Amino acid sequence: MKTLPQPRYSGYYTGRVLWKNEQQWGDLEFGSSSSLLTSGAEGGAFRKNHKRYVTVGGGTSRTIVSIEGAPRYDGRDVVGHVSFIPAERQNRGWYKGGVLDCLSLEIPHDWIMKCLDGLEPSSVEFLPVTNRFDPLIFHTMTALREEAEMGGLAGRLFAETAATLLALNLVRRYSNVGTSISPSPHRIATADLERTIEFIDAYLGAELTLEQLAKIANMPVSSFVRNFRSATQVSPHKYVLLRRIERSKQLLKSSDISTVEIAYQLGFSSQSHFSTVFRNCVGESPARFRTHFRRI
Repeated sequence: MKTLPQPRYSGYYTGRVLWKNEQQWGDLEFGSSSSLLTSGAEGGAFRKNHKRYVTVGGGTSRTIVSIEGAPRYDGRDVVGHVSFIPAERQNRGWYKGGVLDCLSLEIPHDWIMKCLDGLEPSSVEFLPVTNRFDPLIFHTMTALREEAEMGGLAGRLFAETAATLLALNLVRRYSNVGTSISPSPHRIATADLERTIEFIDAYLGAELTLEQLAKIANMPVSSFVRNFRSATQVSPHKYVLLRRIERSKQLLKSSDISTVEIAYQLGFSSQSHFSTVFRNCVGESPARFRTHFRRI
């Protein structure tokens, strides 16, 4: 049998990049950047993965974008605009203006396949979009930026939860499938939920993944996020974060372990990260919490 040639993926960008940050969570690639476009800039790519862009600062005086399979776009970038380039679509853009701040997320095709709930993958065609307002995508992407800046082992679980939400959004709003995908009628069984919670408690300091938790709960990833939230009233990432804070409170009360060591044991990226999350959840710093408890 003759082997088919593999696609050649490539990309370029001629703008002056003022700064750029990248974060890898498993197969997910998240980026934030700022470019100066006073002299104009051009970019193009042919990528293996689906890619989302969100404008979070600045803007352009003119943007021209051509994506294979979509009408040519001629307009502007403004804060709140969302763009989507499906995998393996030739695309090219020209930009001019001042400073443009963007967030991006590459989502592998496998993530999308998890959300098809039995549909034949070959029957789904994704629809390119340039500069559309989509509040759900905008807020999810800015939340990913905050998580990337904080760091820590919980970041991957948060990113995978967000990517699953974005993948469902892609299928439902940016494909020919539309709203024909209905929510799974299945509910997480009590025994499966209890086993998942026990696993989380046993590995609070480890890098938990969404696929790992969904497998323990005997559910597909796309159904697990929704059903876990329905059963516990919080997302998997939020639940893990709250359990880590509860465990830290126990350690602060019952031991003399330093806050640095507690942060390390429970998967926070640093003492500062731990203190920030603890203060947001409890209302005071870990040190102050420990002092108040021991005065009682």
